Amino acid sequence: MRTNREAKGSSAGSAAGTAIALIALLWAAALGAASTPAGAAAPGSAAGGAQYTQLMLAQGDSLEVRFPTPFCSGSVKKGAVLQGEIARNKVLSGCVALKEGTPVVVKVTDAKGNGFAGKAGKLSLLFESTVGADGAPIELNSPVQMKGKGRNIIVKVLTLFLIHGGEPCIGTQDRLFPKVGKDAQVLVDPAGCK
Repeated sequence: MRTNREAKGSSAGSAAGTAIALIALLWAAALGAASTPAGAAAPGSAAGGAQYTQLMLAQGDSLEVRFPTPFCSGSVKKGAVLQGEIARNKVLSGCVALKEGTPVVVKVTDAKGNGFAGKAGKLSLLFESTVGADGAPIELNSPVQMKGKGRNIIVKVLTLFLIHGGEPCIGTQDRLFPKVGKDAQVLVDPAGCK
């Protein structure tokens, strides 16, 4: 018999999975990507005969991510799924592997606003995934933890953040640098290569 807490945990996990799948599907549709039916062109070529270059995003590669909407640790809740986006084209071997604006799924793993007697707030995020130009998911699995402390902030990522009374905040101009969680192959249009 599942407890109410277990039911909430499993629905939160499935909601995050659903969000990842939905973002991947929407991104693929926006780019005009379609699944390859039986008998159609093999990966690496398009149905019209155009060839694609296959590149490898290696585990540990850094991505530059921004959030289109600012937020603070007191304004988000644990378990919330946020959408960031690639802030700058990710270029591999002279080719654009991930375009600026590509969605990134981010889960709030802990969020606490300012406490009593000036206790600093904290914010923990897990960068879960993004999608390649072909709509294939790319696992990030990259945690970031921030803690406000008076007018300073301790961060595991080298970047600047807004500070609101000891509460860690992320603004639209801030950049975070999550890492790719495991090797991922990405198909790119050679027209985007230098």
